[in-house]
Parts: sequence; C-alpha cells; structure tokens
Amino acid sequence: MDDSPPVGRSHLVGSKGMSNGLSAGAEEHQQRVGANWFFWVAGLSLITSMILLFGGNVNFVVGLAVTMIISLVAAAAEQNVDASTALIIKAIAFVACAGAAGVFAGFGYFARRGHIWAFVVGMLLYLLDGLIYLAMSDLLSVGFHAYVLFCLFQGCKAARTLNNPPAVIIEPVTAAEVEPM
Repeated sequence: MDDSPPVGRSHLVGSKGMSNGLSAGAEEHQQRVGANWFFWVAGLSLITSMILLFGGNVNFVVGLAVTMIISLVAAAAEQNVDASTALIIKAIAFVACAGAAGVFAGFGYFARRGHIWAFVVGMLLYLLDGLIYLAMSDLLSVGFHAYVLFCLFQGCKAARTLNNPPAVIIEPVTAAEVEPM
C-alpha cells in the first residue's frame, strides 16, 4: 500500500514533539509539577502560621515570610492582653495568613490550567517574599525560595510551550512528486 499523499493535497511536515524536543505529555507534566509548588507554599505557610500562633517554634523554609511575620506579631501582641482579646488577635492573624496562602493556592489553580500570568505574578510575589527572608539573613529559606522559583520557572516555560505549539509547515504536493502506481 502506498503511504504517499494523494495528488493535489497538502501534507504536513513537522516534528512529533514540542519545539524544545519534549513531548506534549512531558510538557504537561512539567507544567503541573511547577504549578504544584504554589500549593506546597500555601499549605506549608498555613501550617507554619498555626504552629506559631499556638506557641510553637517551627518554620518551614518553603513557606511565606509574610505569614510567618503576621503570626509572630500576633503571638507577641497576645502576651499583653486578656484571653478574649488574644483569641481575637489570633483569629485575625489566621484569616490574614489564610488570605495570603489562598492567593498562592489560586496561582496554583490557574497555573495548572496553563495560565502564564499566574506563574509570572506568583513568581514575582514569591521573589519579594524571598527578599524578606534575605533581609532577615535567613539564608536557608532564601536558598529554598530560589529552588522553588526555579521549579516555578520550569513550569512556566512548559506552559508557554504548550500555549504556543510549534508551527506546522504545509508543503503542497505536486503531481511530479507522486510516484506512479
């Protein structure tokens, strides 16, 4: 059986993979892995906040500096007030931390669906958060922030590739190119 295209029709010329040599499945995996870091940041930030608000002394290096600061300020403020006011302070701090974590979870939601803006805005905010750790001289957290930013960048790059697939070249087939039957 002849696999050549019929006379007068065009045939497609292109690679089987994406423009960077990876398959679409590999790109989708990379995008998802990158986007999942937003969920890790959000979740670990909330856990850190709960620990700090209830008197613990643990901070996850991947979590947000902003939520850590909110929790520490609330924990310090509750020392000088009565029990009911302390509970209100903790509740307000937790809502603020949940809001910040929710923003990052939202970035994860949209990044998983290939929205490049979610990766870019999320990376920018996470970079600014890392600068807070740098100002506090917490180099371990700065290092982990850099690693997570790299992973987010890889996910963003994959999303960009998936959103802009390589062009397919269409070449016309002439009668002279077709072998006689």
